[in-house]
Amino acid sequence: MEQARNRAAESRAAPKISVEEPVTRGNNPVFVFGSMLEQAQFGPANFDLPTLNNPASLTNFRTVLSADLSLFDGRKTSARVAQARIGSDVALLQNQAAEQQVRFEVLRNYFGLVLAESALDVAEDALRTDRRVYVFMAISAFAQNRSYEETRNREFMSSMRD
Repeated sequence: MEQARNRAAESRAAPKISVEEPVTRGNNPVFVFGSMLEQAQFGPANFDLPTLNNPASLTNFRTVLSADLSLFDGRKTSARVAQARIGSDVALLQNQAAEQQVRFEVLRNYFGLVLAESALDVAEDALRTDRRVYVFMAISAFAQNRSYEETRNREFMSSMRD
């Protein structure tokens, strides 16, 4: 797409050649008179007044070949070419930025998942440890004939002294 824009901008400096071939047909006296003069078919017999005022229909084929070349356009063409190239560069950079954004999002989501899995493992380990401590304290409280809360409070107070 960008290459097409560049070519379009550069093509404005190239010469332009056009061919036209209009065909007209009519019996209007002015049209017939002018067409016969243009085709070099007008002769003395055509000055007859009834023929001049009421001519037969005439078909006029005209071929026009034209060429157009701009010698100086106030540097508009070179500015358009430069603008098209800059637009192409911008599009390329935007594409690269989009690719980098996708890579970043993939990495961020991957490491977020790794972190979440690690947090889950830690939470599961803490839960297992907490269950073991609870069981240990319950057995200890039962063995010492105390309530779980008393045992937990004593454990807490002893940990505070350490």
